[in-house]
Amino acid sequence: MSGGVACLSWEWNAAVATPVFLGKRENLITDLSGQSLPHQVPNSPPISEEKTFFTSVSKSAADLQIPSSGVKLDGVVTLESLAVDDVQPNHLSDSSVAQTETPLDQNNVEIDPELGRLRLQLQRVPARERQPVLYLVPTLNFSRSNNLFSSIDPVTDSLFSPGLLFWSTPKIGARTWLSLSLDGNLTRYFRESQFDYNLVRFRTGVRQQLNSRMLGEVGWYNQQLFRTNGDRFLQENFFYLWLSRRDFLNPKLELYSYYNVALDLAEPDDRSRFTHFLTMSLGYYVRPTFQVGIEYQFFLSDYTNVQRVDYFNRFLGRITYSINRQNQLVFRFGFSLGDSTENFLNYNDWLFNLTYSINIPIY
Repeated sequence: MSGGVACLSWEWNAAVATPVFLGKRENLITDLSGQSLPHQVPNSPPISEEKTFFTSVSKSAADLQIPSSGVKLDGVVTLESLAVDDVQPNHLSDSSVAQTETPLDQNNVEIDPELGRLRLQLQRVPARERQPVLYLVPTLNFSRSNNLFSSIDPVTDSLFSPGLLFWSTPKIGARTWLSLSLDGNLTRYFRESQFDYNLVRFRTGVRQQLNSRMLGEVGWYNQQLFRTNGDRFLQENFFYLWLSRRDFLNPKLELYSYYNVALDLAEPDDRSRFTHFLTMSLGYYVRPTFQVGIEYQFFLSDYTNVQRVDYFNRFLGRITYSINRQNQLVFRFGFSLGDSTENFLNYNDWLFNLTYSINIPIY
C-alpha cells in the first residue's frame, strides 16, 4: 500500500469469488498480503544513508492495489477470493457414465416400417475440463500522487511499475488449498528516479474455505527490495493471517470485506513491526464485465524495535472493466488521511492508480 498499503498481494492486487454468485464473475488481484512497502523519503532528517531508503512508505503501483476488488469472469480463478469448485471441479466418475457402444436391448427397440430396425448406441459423456491450478499474471501499473513519499514536504510525482506473478493453488482437502506465489516488479519514478527500486517476493500459505462466503489463510512470505544497482536495502519476512467475506446484497450489489494482520521481521531490525489492514468495498455491477464501487481502507503499522506508529484512512472510488475472460483494467482514485509518530511523515494525499492485468492459465 502506498502511503501505507501494499495490496499485490500479491493487491500480490494483486490481486484479487464465491462458487455460484452471479455465475460468471471473478476478481483479479495483484497483491496477496495487504502489507506496506517501506521506502525512501526525499526530505527526511539527516540520518544514516541506509535508513533514508525506507523511512516511509512509497506509493508503488503494487501498493495501491486492493485484494479481490474487480469483476469476476467465467473461468478465471482469483487469489483472494478462491471458491471450492473454481479450483478442482468434481469430475464425473466412470461408473456414472454410460460406456461407448453399449447396444440396447433388442426387444425394446422400435421398428420403423420404412427404415427397418434402428440400432441406437449410448455415447460416453465427456468429462468436465480440468480447472488449471498454475497461473501467470503480467501486470502494468501507473500511479500518481501529490504526496508520493508521505512526507511533510510533499512530492508530486508519478510512477510506472510492470510486474510478473506466478501463483498456484493445488487442492489438499475438501475445502483446503496450498497457496503459493512468486512475483517481482520494477518500480520507476518519472521525476524522482534516484529512488527507483526492484522487488522480489515469495509466498506460501494454507487457505481454507470457512463457509460459502468466507475464506481464510495463514502463511509466510519473504520480500526483498533492491536498488537498481543490485544492492539489497530491505528484507522482510511476514507471518500473516487474513480473512475475507463476500456478500451480495442484491443480484448486482456486492459487499466485500478483508482483514489482514501480520508480524514483519525485517533486516535491518528497526523496520520490524506489526501491521493491520482492513478494507471494505461496495461494488455495483452495471454489466457482468463492468463494475463501479467505493472502498474504505484502514492501515496501522506498529514498530516493535523503535517508538513509531503509522496509520491512515483511505477513501477510494473504483471502476473495473473486464475486457474478456483474462484481461482486466482497474482505475482507482481518492484520498488518504493519516499520521505518524515520526514528525517528518504526513499521510495526507490525493492519488489515482491504473492497473492492467492478464490472468494466463498455464497448467
